[in-house]
Amino acid sequence: MAIRILGENSSESSRADFVNIRISGEETARNKKNTEVTLKDIYNVCDFSGLTNITNQEIAQAEMLIEKEVLVGVISIKKQIDILHKKGYKIYYISDMYLPETFLKEVLTEQGFWKNGDKLYISCISGKTKSKGDLFDFVAQENNINFKQWHHWGDNEQSDYKIPQKKGIHAHLIKHRFSNYEQQILKQDLFPGIYINQQLAGIQKATRLSFDSLPQLNLGVNITIPLLVSFVFQILEDAKQSNIKHLFFLARDGFLPFFIAKQIQPHYPSINLQYIYTSRSALYFPGTKSAEYNDIKEVLGKLTGKKLKELFIDRTNIDISEYISDELSCKIICSEKEGEELLIKLYQNEAFKNKISLEYIIQKGLVTKYFIQTGLASKSKDCAICDIRGTRKCHKIINQILFNAGFSQVKGYYLEVTSDRVSMHKGDYYFSIFYSERYKNTHSSLRYLNSLYAVIEQYFCATGSQRTIKYAENKDGIIIPVYEEKSEYKYGKELCNLHQEIAKRYIKHYINNKLFLYNKELQIYIYNNLYRFAQYPYKTDLQPLTKVRVNDNKFHYSTLVHKYPLINILKKDMGINEWPRGSLVYTIYSYLGEKLGRTLLTYIKK
Repeated sequence: MAIRILGENSSESSRADFVNIRISGEETARNKKNTEVTLKDIYNVCDFSGLTNITNQEIAQAEMLIEKEVLVGVISIKKQIDILHKKGYKIYYISDMYLPETFLKEVLTEQGFWKNGDKLYISCISGKTKSKGDLFDFVAQENNINFKQWHHWGDNEQSDYKIPQKKGIHAHLIKHRFSNYEQQILKQDLFPGIYINQQLAGIQKATRLSFDSLPQLNLGVNITIPLLVSFVFQILEDAKQSNIKHLFFLARDGFLPFFIAKQIQPHYPSINLQYIYTSRSALYFPGTKSAEYNDIKEVLGKLTGKKLKELFIDRTNIDISEYISDELSCKIICSEKEGEELLIKLYQNEAFKNKISLEYIIQKGLVTKYFIQTGLASKSKDCAICDIRGTRKCHKIINQILFNAGFSQVKGYYLEVTSDRVSMHKGDYYFSIFYSERYKNTHSSLRYLNSLYAVIEQYFCATGSQRTIKYAENKDGIIIPVYEEKSEYKYGKELCNLHQEIAKRYIKHYINNKLFLYNKELQIYIYNNLYRFAQYPYKTDLQPLTKVRVNDNKFHYSTLVHKYPLINILKKDMGINEWPRGSLVYTIYSYLGEKLGRTLLTYIKK
């Protein structure tokens, strides 16, 4: 409220004074009355004259407006009330509250809790309180209710449970506790100004309780969405300062950040946002220097343990079946030398060389046309791309293609870049939050982020959508993405839909509470929870990850987290594309239970 009244450019000192005056005013008003105070009583003793010319009456109205914006109904409670309403019951809402009756009734009505016939009793009107017990007596007498027939629900152990229970009322204590991650935020009171950690924990809890209980909900509300919202706010702010006018989010990892950016865009109206279809498969082949042996070998990557046919389909979308025998193309390559010999043999086939050279020219031309079509290819030097993590090879390829076609290179935004990334060159600038080499060799909890890359890519940013493998030109001359067959993923789509819904509600609270003004200060709380998840994930957070499939290429899939035999754990024999720490923890929990397992994990450093 201090920011709303004093303005977003107000000083931290003036905000602190405003908050102090409001809190002190309520204390003073309560000391003057034996019964519950009203909002008017509070503002009668507040003096904001040194901070603003806005009247106390206007500030009080603003407080109610803000309350209406930030109050969130608990979905589980609403469902119980809906059932009672359908059965013909009337609900009597009873509250020790200073806000006006008309205001509370409006909120209950707007959020679907109120039905004709319901009643509202508040202490500041009746002069009686639940905490003293006389409000229960007043309601019972006015409505001729027998305490033994009365069921009361509330979340205050004293006034909603013990006091009504003593009167013979059937009291039910509602326990909507802060989650483990939210409690961590509350414990870390690191910022000396306005209570931003309490607000952050509060909006995470409010967002969580506005949904039905789901296995994926806790991780989405407490880790995924706070991380990505903070990231997107930071890159949009940097883009604004860097005079970026067009920001392109790369498929598929960039979809959720793009969705989040669209929700935030009203705060950055000068930046145009776009989602473009691309992938490593769609860029590596046309982005290499040539279709000759050495360049294609680099595109194919590591050969050992792979099949040449699968590698070519995955990296170039070319089927080599007609150019080399199935015996050779489908055999598992035992060494890099053997793979190189097979590749040399393939390049001895002139028909293959003609095929790959022609396909290379076609795809290179189509990629360039696609960049021009989307607006990424520009000479105005005001474009940038956003990806989640990686080596920056795609960024380098995009800039090479743009430069060779006579267009300006673009800046890159990343959540994380790897230690084997492409180094920055002239015109090839980038921004990143995390740099993997900084936590690889540390003994702190940061080092557990090193193996979290698969979770970030395959779970946090899951879309379930098809993967772009190349481009084609339709009859109207429009360049369209060509998708990998059967690459849609139902669970990924469901997860993405949930993350979008969480993001919409979380961002609404983040903006209404003006927390975006403290985005950098809040990152320590958000990152700390990410570190805790990476090191000591809870069982409830691991269960959704057991349904996520990951792959090295289109032919080989496994799950992100799963239970291993103990022999595999002892030998550290786990899939490279999975989350090893997650599988280790999940396996330990499966054998020992979560409580004992978490104790044991404090002694396991890897």
